[in-house]
Amino acid sequence: MNIADAFEKAQHKTRVLVAGNEVQQLLKNILNFHGKNFDEITETSTDTGNDFALYSTQDLIAGSDFRPNIALITTPVNAEESQLLVSKMTSGGVLIYPENHVIFSEALQQTSNYFRQLPYSTSEYSQKDGYFIAKTSLGELPLEIQKSDTMMHLEGLRLCCQQFGLMEEEFYEALLAVSSM
Repeated sequence: MNIADAFEKAQHKTRVLVAGNEVQQLLKNILNFHGKNFDEITETSTDTGNDFALYSTQDLIAGSDFRPNIALITTPVNAEESQLLVSKMTSGGVLIYPENHVIFSEALQQTSNYFRQLPYSTSEYSQKDGYFIAKTSLGELPLEIQKSDTMMHLEGLRLCCQQFGLMEEEFYEALLAVSSM
């Protein structure tokens, strides 16, 4: 399926773009834990009538054609990708991106498109006895997450889950349960 077909299939849904495969599976597990239904846009996906459509890609040039309502960025982005994405975000949508992406700051200053901007800082964590320990507002949480890249973007993932209606406590409850999957 090309991205134009994916957009056509999901145009009446809240379209969620995840740029970065590290957090995509964790996002799906958290949403499933809380019974949040979504359609995952893949080559073989079918429309199940859910309100949310989730599309994950490393290619932001193609991903921007999905015209996301919500975009979570967890990968490095170049100037062309950032300009294209901010120009094609759905007005009134939400862009969640690492605050240290200077390129996004420049693209955001040049756009006339209006959407919420939620820059996030790198999540604080340490490692002990094979576990990552996330430092959160709820205290330290031991997580069985395999990659430090995923740990770095937990705050962005939390902000994305908030767009699905999950509050902070619900996010961390699911994170504790699904990180061991």
